[in-house]
Amino acid sequence: MARPSFRVKEEDRKLVRSMAALGLRQDQIAETVGLRSPKTLRKHFRGELDAGLAEATLMVAGVAHEMATSGRYPEMTIFWDKCQQLTSEEPIEEKEEKRPQRRSHSGGFVFLPPKESLDAG
Repeated sequence: MARPSFRVKEEDRKLVRSMAALGLRQDQIAETVGLRSPKTLRKHFRGELDAGLAEATLMVAGVAHEMATSGRYPEMTIFWDKCQQLTSEEPIEEKEEKRPQRRSHSGGFVFLPPKESLDAG
């Protein structure tokens, strides 16, 4: 005898959306809703799975933006600037003589100290 097809309830949609927003794995969500496989979950709840993750990302980004612009959290302002690529962590290079480079046996670079000039001494 064939199994009856799964009937989606509105409360299941809300549950799947909130669980997806919290970052639970699809197999965990499927088991909670009463489905045997994540494939069936995706078949019936694709929109809720996608929207849940997007909703969570939106909420976290909103709080981060509020913290960064409030002036009370300078670390968050710096982090926000770095994420938006408004500042760079690369140090300003001074005009120095470039050191010669050689490859090591493992393939990485080995930096050699600059040779001392003959004028010294």
